[in-house]
Amino acid sequence: MVKVKDGYNYRVGTKVLFRYDNALDPKAKSLTSFPHHKHLESDKIVDSREIYLSEVLTEIGNLIINKS
Repeated sequence: MVKVKDGYNYRVGTKVLFRYDNALDPKAKSLTSFPHHKHLESDKIVDSREIYLSEVLTEIGNLIINKS
């Protein structure tokens, strides 16, 4: 399987808690992992790597567990 473009986000209501993608976002161009990057709740964009749905689901599960 070849993945050309991806984007995974986790939101609660209208609030986006994080988003991974590999879009050619000009704001992420200076990152060493470009085009892969992660948008944080604070609107900060940080380095990421190619990520898979299973990893995103694990991260969401950990956030839910740690919130309890």
